[in-house]
Amino acid sequence: MSRILVTVALALALAGGLPARAESRVPTGYESAVAPQGISPLLFYAMALTESGQSEMTAGYRPWPWTLSINGKPHFYPSRRSAGSALRAAIDYPAQQLGVGLFQIEYRYHSERFESPEAMLDPYLNSRVAAEILAEGLQRSNGDVWAAVGTFHSGTPELAEAYRERVARRLVSLLGKGSDDR
Repeated sequence: MSRILVTVALALALAGGLPARAESRVPTGYESAVAPQGISPLLFYAMALTESGQSEMTAGYRPWPWTLSINGKPHFYPSRRSAGSALRAAIDYPAQQLGVGLFQIEYRYHSERFESPEAMLDPYLNSRVAAEILAEGLQRSNGDVWAAVGTFHSGTPELAEAYRERVARRLVSLLGKGSDDR
């Protein structure tokens, strides 16, 4: 993907110059989560789609709240209860990596931000904590949104760059076609 296209898409998303159709496609929960931080809701939604997007359990391609990533392999559960049971099992059998919920928040690094492991599956809490993590990344990067997006996923430069590219592709898709499209 062209870096110019990525830059233009990100600039539009951050500057608020969003097509009305794209803006109206962001569910209000995502907007509410990032409002205190001043982060683009469309960018945040693109991150959720990148982290837990799927179409098997929803009409269209949507983030799925009952998603676990165990050692890099995504698992989509039909209910919060079944995801909670799987989460407990994964904690009892320590996985090297365990991403939880809409934003695949890493259990090892961020579980203390929640009252319980199951609370990580609450889509509103998961989104709020993800927004806080992203805002902390913005502070560390002196306001560089793109750097913060990368470090949300990984502190390893190569992994952060690959993640930024995936989010950028999703953002371009949202800007061009709406959130129903992959």
